[in-house]
Amino acid sequence: MEIVVGQELLDTDLNHKFPFPLLDTHQSIDMLARVHMGSPRRATVRLAWEDDAGGGEKEITDDVF
Repeated sequence: MEIVVGQELLDTDLNHKFPFPLLDTHQSIDMLARVHMGSPRRATVRLAWEDDAGGGEKEITDDVF
């Protein structure tokens, strides 16, 4: 996982969570967001993964709050 936009929103413990060794189907990972006055509403992250189909990469932009 790479944070493209919104680094100040996402918690600094991402280095401890990623790379994540294995996710089961429909499993998720909780991430903390630090929101303050004047912080951006959106964050963009780039996800890369490996799976039985060979893997992939996707960039996601979403509202944080």
